[in-house]
Amino acid sequence: MQGKPRLLYYIAGWFIACLCLGCHSGPVFSGDAAYRAIEREAAVNSGDLAVTGAEIAVGVGRIGRQAGRTAGELSGLEGMIRGSSLGEADKSALLRQVSAAQEGAGALAGEAARTGADAERLNAQLARQREISAALSEEHGRREADGAAAKEELAVTKEKLAKTAGQRDLAVAVAIALALAVIGYAAIRVLRFLKIIPL
Repeated sequence: MQGKPRLLYYIAGWFIACLCLGCHSGPVFSGDAAYRAIEREAAVNSGDLAVTGAEIAVGVGRIGRQAGRTAGELSGLEGMIRGSSLGEADKSALLRQVSAAQEGAGALAGEAARTGADAERLNAQLARQREISAALSEEHGRREADGAAAKEELAVTKEKLAKTAGQRDLAVAVAIALALAVIGYAAIRVLRFLKIIPL
């Protein structure tokens, strides 16, 4: 019958060990890699668009200058035709062609000016978009830093709580073990007193 009290002590020890054992892991910090990848791609695209906008502005300026030179040359040609010794019929036919060419050159110059204005507006919008993207990136970085700090603080708080809970659980386990030992001792004394187990 000596095995029963020993069995009770084993059970109490096992119970205490189960209460005391536990596991916890540190905080897991996950960066916002997907957002940053999209942000990098948007920055590359924005840079490409800026280069394209600048090239369009340069090309439109070149076309406008060429149209201006063409208009000047056509005006000189018109003066030469008027001062030439050609017949009136030939002069009229040539002047009509020069006039049509001048209208085309004027339309081209106007279209170049409108396209240049559009390119300037586009470049201004792209610059504004780059400013907005930079502000968003800065805000996102700040929020990431705040989130990481909050996670770190939460992890420290959890660790403190786990230690406190572990200490409390240990105290409870010790109290339970003592109570079980007292109850077991009392039960053995009662059983011996009642002569259920030998002295």
